[in-house]
Amino acid sequence: MTGRFILVEDTYGVGFHRFLVEKLFESKVLLEDKPKSKPRPRVRRLPAKKCNPSLSRKVRAILFDHNSWKVLVVIDTEYRSLNKALRDVADHFTEKELENMRLVAVSPKHEA
Repeated sequence: MTGRFILVEDTYGVGFHRFLVEKLFESKVLLEDKPKSKPRPRVRRLPAKKCNPSLSRKVRAILFDHNSWKVLVVIDTEYRSLNKALRDVADHFTEKELENMRLVAVSPKHEA
């Protein structure tokens, strides 16, 4: 089973990113080649603030049933430098896991 996920770190971000993904598909910015073959990404909340030690366990639990997967992790910088914010998340994963992940750091409260 294939899994595509967008993991965001706060509750309000989930609704915002679900809305954003739907708008991108509606406006054909994102295209579905075969709607049944690649499911739309599922948006889930993931606490990722400042080097959360349980972060990797929670992501692995989400991916447990999936043979192949892609993950986009969207985090707030929390007023840290971009590199520090991304490193705080990336340090919890193996290099192999990071091959299927993309990390994006944005200015705080971007969903507002």
